[in-house]
Amino acid sequence: MEFGEYLKKLREKRGFSIRKLALAAGVSNSYLSQIETGQRGIPSHRILWKLARPLKVDYEELLRAAGYLVLREGQYIFLEDNKYSSEPILDLEELLQLPRLRFKGVLLDEEEKEEFLEILEFSWKLFQKRKMRGRS
Repeated sequence: MEFGEYLKKLREKRGFSIRKLALAAGVSNSYLSQIETGQRGIPSHRILWKLARPLKVDYEELLRAAGYLVLREGQYIFLEDNKYSSEPILDLEELLQLPRLRFKGVLLDEEEKEEFLEILEFSWKLFQKRKMRGRS
C-alpha cells in the first residue's frame, strides 16, 4: 500500500476530514490532499511528527509506513527502491523537533529546543552575511 493511501485510510478511520486534520496538524489541506493522491512524495520527519498526535498513532509507525527504516530510537534511514539511502534525511531544524532529544546527556524540553533553534538561526544569519561579504 502506498503511503498516501495508508494516510487516507488512517485519517478516515479517525473521523477527520482533510481540512480538520490539516488544521489539527498545522499543515495545509492541499498538501495533505496531494500526499493522499500520490501527487507529493513522502512527507518529511517533521510533517509525520505533526500528523502523529492528531491521528493518535505512534510516530515510529508513521515513519515505517512512509518508508523510513527505524534503526533505533532517534536513528532513521529512508528505504527507497529496496536500497538504503546514505544521504542524511534530517536537517538541524527537523532534529530539534524529535521527541526525547538529548544534549550532553540531558533530555531537552520544548523550551530548550526552541532556544537552540533561535541560536542556530542567529548563527546561520551571521554565517550567510560573512559568506556574502567574502564574495564581494
